[in-house]
Amino acid sequence: MAGVLLGALVLLGLATAGAAHATSTGQAAMTAPTLSIEPSSGAPGSKVTAVARGYQECRPAQEPAVEKPSAEASPDGEPALADTPADQGAAGVVVFVWDTSVELKRVPVSTGGSATITFTVPESATARRYWVESRCDGVESMTQTVPFRVTGTDKPSVVVPGVVGLNADQARKALADKGLLLGRTSGDGDKIQSQNPAAGKEVASGSKVDVDLGKLPPLVAVPNLVDGSQESAEAALESVGLKLGSVEGRGDVVRVQNPVAGREVRRGTAVDISVVSLPPQTVTVPDLVGASAAEVPTILRGRWLVLGQVSGDGDVVRQQSPKAGSRVRIGSAVTISTAVGVDPPRLVQVPDLVGGRLAAARSALTAVGLVPGGSQDGDRDIASQQPVAGTLVPAGTTVTLTVVQPLPWRAAAAALVLLLGIGAVGFRILRKRLEHRWVRGKVRVTARQTPAATPTITESRTTTPMPVVRIEPHADAGSSIFEEV
Repeated sequence: MAGVLLGALVLLGLATAGAAHATSTGQAAMTAPTLSIEPSSGAPGSKVTAVARGYQECRPAQEPAVEKPSAEASPDGEPALADTPADQGAAGVVVFVWDTSVELKRVPVSTGGSATITFTVPESATARRYWVESRCDGVESMTQTVPFRVTGTDKPSVVVPGVVGLNADQARKALADKGLLLGRTSGDGDKIQSQNPAAGKEVASGSKVDVDLGKLPPLVAVPNLVDGSQESAEAALESVGLKLGSVEGRGDVVRVQNPVAGREVRRGTAVDISVVSLPPQTVTVPDLVGASAAEVPTILRGRWLVLGQVSGDGDVVRQQSPKAGSRVRIGSAVTISTAVGVDPPRLVQVPDLVGGRLAAARSALTAVGLVPGGSQDGDRDIASQQPVAGTLVPAGTTVTLTVVQPLPWRAAAAALVLLLGIGAVGFRILRKRLEHRWVRGKVRVTARQTPAATPTITESRTTTPMPVVRIEPHADAGSSIFEEV
């Protein structure tokens, strides 16, 4: 009897081992995943069905085990506790991916170990081979991949240009030059930080390229640089992340800055300044009458002065104190009074009238809005004018003209007599010179030394008839008289 029981137990053990071996063999065969797609090729926009099978063993990520009662009893007669995974029986998830990077969909595994999706081929796909992938989420070893060929597209493929570092407008133009479009824009920065598709990738013409602009840099307030040195201005800008821009003028004292103090700008912004030399002890008060009240502080700051009390509620300066042209110490205040609706005077340039005729001068002054003054009789030449040519004066200013005065008749007669006297004297001198020339040309005097040292004058004998002159020597050597015979 004992032998029979022993044999039955052996047979039962062999049967149980065979069943376990068969079960493990079947499970091993079921764990090999497969992926099929239908169709396996098509144009952009076509529908494709993908079926993943053999994912019975796909389970969620392993969590800490929990204790559950076991059918076997413990030595003390109480039920034993067995370690069992907490997610035992939970369905896993199959992830479908297009071209190794674009996730299509996540599908829970069915009771049969399969997962199915239907997706659309992207419009940006070009005529080439792509890959469709199915993998168990959390179990990388349970992955299957099949090819899909995009065909039938009539859109030429282009290479995506690099737009990182450009702003949105520049990127839009760069993409349009390649036949592409700017797609989704994210971020609030001003420069593109990343793009998708990446630069160098081939896509269909007309595809969109998504970009990320990143974050705007923090804004900082521009420090006050006026009245400081150029060196201190540069140090103040660097301390807040700004930089010194262009420097105009000569000197070392900052008078003007742009942007002005207090304005918020982005880090790295350049601030331009104007510098001047050290101010003198006294300065001249500028003419503010007629200027806009809003411009007065800038005008005074350029002269090392400040704006004092302002009276009135207008927008144009009517009076000022101290007056224009006064010399005051630097830093002095200038008070002004304003009026409403008073236009500043129109300044015109005084034309050059000296040397011209009076009638033409009157026309020239009237044409520019000035009033001719001074002598207005006749049409004589202009000798001088006041204000002088080139002076800027308000329209309606009187320009005084001084004309050339005619000479009186007595002065003219005296001048005529003087000219006649000078002419008569000149004529007499000319006549004397002509007479002397005639005598020298017609008379020849020959002096000979005689024993008695008495000179003799010989009469000229020529064939040509000519007057005869007789000369009698006298003891008086003071003068000689020549007479024609």
